[in-house]
Amino acid sequence: VCDMGDCRYGSYCGGSWRAMADKLDYLEGLNVNAIWISPVTENTECGYHGYWTKNWSALNGHFGGEADLMALTRAAHKRDIWVMVDVVTNHVGPVGTHYEGLSPFNSSSHFHPPCPIDYDEQESIERCWLIDLPDLNHENPFVREYLIDWAHRLVDKYSFDGLRIDTTPYVPKTFWVDFRQSFVNTTFTLAEVLLF
Repeated sequence: VCDMGDCRYGSYCGGSWRAMADKLDYLEGLNVNAIWISPVTENTECGYHGYWTKNWSALNGHFGGEADLMALTRAAHKRDIWVMVDVVTNHVGPVGTHYEGLSPFNSSSHFHPPCPIDYDEQESIERCWLIDLPDLNHENPFVREYLIDWAHRLVDKYSFDGLRIDTTPYVPKTFWVDFRQSFVNTTFTLAEVLLF
């Protein structure tokens, strides 16, 4: 049982990249040929699931450090097991409009203004906030270029074989054209298309 502390939806319950690496023999014995791991970025408070990024250039220390993540992908590849990482490019954790603690997106120009989503309008889906999560402004060249660059650095540094892309319909299609084009013939990508 996890101690939820002050977290409304849950908290970290253990688990790490090192522990996953220790279980690869078991997975190999099941003929598993790919694993999908949660987002690896540092998250805002209570972001135990990984989908509330706070800092794109830091890892989530609850799961381990750089050496642990590299060891996981290396050990998986020795067993011919691919590693797919989840990435979030739509939003950050629930910080309201207090962006100063985020990195690198710490200015209101990096976000769309708060508004509730009208699910009958695609523009609203792409520009308004999913629940209470600040929506990144992909029309801002810095946001757009940083996210694409960041995804490449993540794949290159940790030798990920694939990207599972969260909240795809909530991001403008023009961003996805550029994002996908940059990964053609290099990295497997899989997009979530769930709408609430």
